[in-house]
Amino acid sequence: MRVAALAVLVLTVAGPLAGCGLTHSGSSTARPSGPAERWVAGSVGITDSRGTTWQPDVSVAQGGQVTTPGSAVAGTGNPALYRKARVGGQGYELPVARPGTYAVVLHVLAPQDVRAGQNVFDITVDGRTVISAIDVAARVGAGHALAVLVPVTETGDSIDLGLRVRHGEARVSAVSVAFESTAAARTTFADDFTGPAGATVDSRWTFETGGGGWGNNELGVYTSSTRNVSLDGKGNLAITARRENIRDTDGKTYQYTSGRLTTKRSFDLRYGHVETRLKLPTGGGLLPAFWAVGSNVDNVGWPVSGEIDMLELPAPDGSIYASIHGPTQSDAAYAHVAGIYPLPPESVAGFHTFAMDWYPGVFQFSVDGMVYGSVSEDDMPSGQTWVFDHPYYLIFNLAVGGNWPGSPPAGTPFPQQMVVDYVRVTGHN
Repeated sequence: MRVAALAVLVLTVAGPLAGCGLTHSGSSTARPSGPAERWVAGSVGITDSRGTTWQPDVSVAQGGQVTTPGSAVAGTGNPALYRKARVGGQGYELPVARPGTYAVVLHVLAPQDVRAGQNVFDITVDGRTVISAIDVAARVGAGHALAVLVPVTETGDSIDLGLRVRHGEARVSAVSVAFESTAAARTTFADDFTGPAGATVDSRWTFETGGGGWGNNELGVYTSSTRNVSLDGKGNLAITARRENIRDTDGKTYQYTSGRLTTKRSFDLRYGHVETRLKLPTGGGLLPAFWAVGSNVDNVGWPVSGEIDMLELPAPDGSIYASIHGPTQSDAAYAHVAGIYPLPPESVAGFHTFAMDWYPGVFQFSVDGMVYGSVSEDDMPSGQTWVFDHPYYLIFNLAVGGNWPGSPPAGTPFPQQMVVDYVRVTGHN
């Protein structure tokens, strides 16, 4: 999704990936962590295309040899990171300044001549497997780069990160460590949508209403009516799109109504683990979405505010999209797709759990516990500004029509629903 102009506005992870602190609108946008520590494969450091300095990894790497890829690496906007790779290493001993929660990011790659299943490895912390069966070629394709997020809670002065090869080899081009927090994780926001059937949502949610296209030439009007947004009496929120003519305050008549609600006036977060369980509609020309917009949007506008799309399904595409949006250096908009996950056809109409893990400089997205997308600041092209260190608020909506995914085909049955079981945010404070 994107904010309307001038509107009121697969890896297996062992255990949940909890993120960092809740904050509120108006708080500082500076990273609480300070600068990350970064190392690149080899005995010589580099300054990459974003102007970031990387130290040589010889002081932290445990064994292995440094090789040079035979061809250009795809899947990154910062190719300097992948000019070399460490192969055959046992892992890394990464120094940290103090105990706390850290985001470790491994920048790994698959050679051009490697097929899925040939290079598979696990990641361990203090000898315990935390991510299993990483297969870069299967995940993103041969000749591609991949950023792997490893959240670590460290009680000592270094992180013992191990690589356990199952098949072939692990190729690591770079590794970074960013401090997040010393506090314990806790639930900072939760809604299980309990209440009688037909009731509206509680006061933490604000309705965004009206037509006007919402920046995507949508065909409907968002309302605050319980015909479009209500509890179903079974512990769910139902956002219902209906085919019905409605005259909006702009004087135009629209053919559809639906719902769009946000936490703009009650809650925002900077970093964290965000999770929702919901059931998606299956009709064509619909775009159910769960996303977030920078809480400074009224002051700086979009795309400078930034946007995080945790879930979009342009029905009847059948694939889940995760992406981020921000400004270029000239304040034009960019869109960076972090991952695309095709839902099995037999499961599209069922409930699925979608999650985002957001740490300083990196996002990771999953569906039903399977990681399918990630994006790191260090892999962004030099002209794209990272605007993901300030608070964001949450949005649920069910769009009808628009530039993406197009109009509902003739005969599409209405009403259509997006049914939300719960939404939860875990963070450090």
